Amino acid sequence: MDMIILNYITTVKKTINCRELYLDGKDISGALKDPVALLYEDRLFFPGDWLLLTENPDWILREYPKADAQQIISMSNLPSLPDDQGTAVILNSSGDPIDELDYNHQWHAPLLVIESGVSLERIRADGLNNDPANWKSAAADAGYGTPGYKNSESASDSGTAEWITVEPKIFSPDWDGYQDFCFIYYQLPLSGMMGSVSIFDISGRMVRKLVNNIILSTSGAFRWDGLDDGQNALPMGHYIIYTELFQPGGYIKKSKAVCVLARKN
Repeated sequence: MDMIILNYITTVKKTINCRELYLDGKDISGALKDPVALLYEDRLFFPGDWLLLTENPDWILREYPKADAQQIISMSNLPSLPDDQGTAVILNSSGDPIDELDYNHQWHAPLLVIESGVSLERIRADGLNNDPANWKSAAADAGYGTPGYKNSESASDSGTAEWITVEPKIFSPDWDGYQDFCFIYYQLPLSGMMGSVSIFDISGRMVRKLVNNIILSTSGAFRWDGLDDGQNALPMGHYIIYTELFQPGGYIKKSKAVCVLARKN
C-alpha cells in the first residue's frame, strides 16, 4: 500500500498537531509492528480536513490531477500494510492507539473487475470504523480515488427529489460556445451505486452508450456532445436519455428524460 487517506479525524471537534501522530500496522498475532511518525515538525490538522500520507507525492499528483497538493504529507516510509487485508493503527505521542481499521479488499464493489488503483473510501466519518457497509470503492468518475479531498462516496445529506436532471433541454453542438453539450446531472441518496447512461433516438434505436456500468459518486455529471458511438454527428431531433442506477444487492432505479438536439440551418 503506497498511500493512505487520513480522514477519520473529521468528526473530532478540535485541532490536532500531526507531529503527535504515528502510523503503524499489526502482524498476524495482533501485535504492533514499528510505529512511524507522520511528521517531525509542527503541522495542524483542523476539523473537517483530509490528509494524504504517501511515499511518492509526485506519482499521486501525476495519477490524480485533482489531488490537493497542500493536503499531502510526504513520508520517507510507510508501515507495511498488505493490499488485500490488514490492520492500520493511528497512535498518539504516548503510543496509545486512538483509532484502528481492520480493512479487507472484499469491501470493494462486487462487480469491480480490477481492484488495483481503486481506493476504498469511508462513507460516513461518524459511522462505525470497521463496518464493511461503511466502506465503498471510489467512484470511476472521480478517477477511483480522491487523495487529499472529500471522498467521492461520502454520504449525501441532499433532499433532492429528482436523482437525475438534464440541462439544457435543447442543445446545439455547433461549437459556438453556447449550449454545445447536454449535461446529465445526478444526485444520489445512496453511496456505492453503479450506473449506465444510454442515448436513444425517437425510433427507440440506441445511438450512444455514454456510460456503461461504472461506480458513481454521490453526485456528479456526464455530458453528451451530440455524437453517436462512432463519433458521427447525429441529426437534429428528439432524443431519450435512459439512465439505470443499481446496487449489487438488487436495488434498481430507471429514469428517462427527453432532450432536443438542434442544429443551425
